[in-house]
Amino acid sequence: MMRSAAVFLILAPALLALDPYEPLRLYNGAWTSHDHNPKSGDSITHIVNTCGLVGRFFACQQVVNGAAPTVMLYLPSGPPGHYYTQALSSELQAYGRGELQIDGNRWTYSGQGEENGKTIWHRTINVFSGGDRIHFEVAQSSDNRTWDVTLSGDEVRGAAADRE
Repeated sequence: MMRSAAVFLILAPALLALDPYEPLRLYNGAWTSHDHNPKSGDSITHIVNTCGLVGRFFACQQVVNGAAPTVMLYLPSGPPGHYYTQALSSELQAYGRGELQIDGNRWTYSGQGEENGKTIWHRTINVFSGGDRIHFEVAQSSDNRTWDVTLSGDEVRGAAADRE
């Protein structure tokens, strides 16, 4: 499995040109996340992603700890590996357009919002180790230069998660 994941990461630029959604299919399935929040400590999160092509969009429905699902939509934009993203809550609350940049095994989600009248930038960095492991770091910034990590951890897919 690790060898096929390594081949995928080497061939990812070519695959993006053929099917820009191929890398996103990695999210599909059940995951267990071991999370660390600097303020509240450690926890475990269970995630089930159901992903697929919907017209010209790629969509992932995500159920976290059995709660009502959210949806993430992806649309290729610009150079290979770049996407616009839009997250929707279970009540169809849109969170604002974001972006995803895939550079090999490092995937960076970015976006911005407003809190108390000030712009706040958000980013999530996912680093894949093969097809069944993701190390992630969620951060925010008031200046888009200095980042405060609000959550980090490791996600493991399906059967691999059962062995942890």
